[in-house]
Amino acid sequence: MKRSLGFTLIELLVVLGILGILAAGLLAAIDPFEQLKKARDTNLRNTVIELLNASTRYYATHGELPWCSAGTCTTFTVTKLSDTTFWDTTTGYLQDLIDDGELKSEFRTGLGTGNAGRIYATSGDPTEVIICFQPDSKALRNDDTVQYDADGSVNATKACDTAGTTNGCYWCAR
Repeated sequence: MKRSLGFTLIELLVVLGILGILAAGLLAAIDPFEQLKKARDTNLRNTVIELLNASTRYYATHGELPWCSAGTCTTFTVTKLSDTTFWDTTTGYLQDLIDDGELKSEFRTGLGTGNAGRIYATSGDPTEVIICFQPDSKALRNDDTVQYDADGSVNATKACDTAGTTNGCYWCAR
C-alpha cells in the first residue's frame, strides 16, 4: 500500500465549514452596525459637551448666554440645533459662539445639519442651558445616564421614543 501525504478534499471542506461557522458567529457578536451607531453617539456626545462648554465660556465672558441681550433673554423650550435660531450664519446663536471664538468656524461644517437635527437645546432660565440628543446605539440607550426627555426633564419610566420626537431616553448635558 502506498501512503498518501496531505489532506483529503472532505477534510479540507470540513475545516473550511467550521471556520465559516466561527466567522459568522464572530461577526454576529461584533455587530458592525451597532459599532457604527456607538461611534456616531460618541461623536454627538462630544459635540454636545463642546457646545455646552462653549456656552459656559461665553457666559463667563459676557455675563449672559448668546440668546440674551442686555438682561433680556429669549427663553425656548425644546429646539433643534438645526433650527434657524441656532443655525443661521448671520443671526444664529451658534454663529455668536463662533464669532466670539468659543467655537471654531469648522464646528458647523463638521456637525452638519443631519446631526444638528438630532441635538436639542432648551433654556427656560437665563443662566442655564440643557443640550440633549437621543442615542442610536443600544449600549447608550440602556445606560443609566439616559433618562431624560429632550427638554432635560427626568423621564423616570425611560419610555424611549424611537419615532424621533421629543419623548424619553435622551442623553443630556447641563
